[in-house]
Amino acid sequence: MKKRYIVEIIAFVVLAGVIALSILAISLLVSPPNNSAPNALPLNILHKTAKPANSISLVLDFGDGAIKTLSLDLAPKMTAFDLLSQGAQKNKIPVTTKISDMGTFVQAIGDKQGGQGGKYWMYYVNSLLANVGADKYELKAGDRVEWKFEKPSF
Repeated sequence: MKKRYIVEIIAFVVLAGVIALSILAISLLVSPPNNSAPNALPLNILHKTAKPANSISLVLDFGDGAIKTLSLDLAPKMTAFDLLSQGAQKNKIPVTTKISDMGTFVQAIGDKQGGQGGKYWMYYVNSLLANVGADKYELKAGDRVEWKFEKPSF
């Protein structure tokens, strides 16, 4: 009788251990992993604080697969043309312009001259084709300005 009682206790302990390990394994599979270091900020906070509030993006798409992306500081009353000029100057990229009654017209950026293959330099702010001259478009924090060397769709 005593032997049977000991076997039942051992079986109960083994069964309880299997159940506990099963619950632990299921909870690890269901819950998302915590890959952050202790006391680390969440990634979304790090991403937001890594970019200054007055930062602005400049993208130069040369129309041949070459794309240059820059992050610059926004100055008061900065225009899309000012941003292009500042980014090009910092990266030693030549920009050729022509001033007309309608404003400053960008003729070339780098070695891409407007008219080559029917392509011209056009700029977009937050993915929308701008409808005013680049020297008239005043930027705000968080804007993304893209200069694309492409064939006009109009």
